[in-house]
Amino acid sequence: MHHSTHPFDLLIGLDRSDAKADLHLIDTRSGTTQPMSLSTSPEALHDWLFQLRQQFPNARVALCLEQPATSLKKKRGQSRVFEQELTA
Repeated sequence: MHHSTHPFDLLIGLDRSDAKADLHLIDTRSGTTQPMSLSTSPEALHDWLFQLRQQFPNARVALCLEQPATSLKKKRGQSRVFEQELTA
């Protein structure tokens, strides 16, 4: 494992469509990458986030969204929970 001076431990790229979210996770500490797809339901996103926090409990996380990401921004209640859990 190499040591990174990157300000974030994990980078997550999220590209959302109506049916699914394509995610690409980059662990800047190890250099490993992990592409995945999952449902865009709030439950699926919450479950994925919970698993991510179990796997990386103290990681500094950056979430990169496709612009304009209006669908995610419209779900303010859900996205606030998502943002809080990512930064907690």
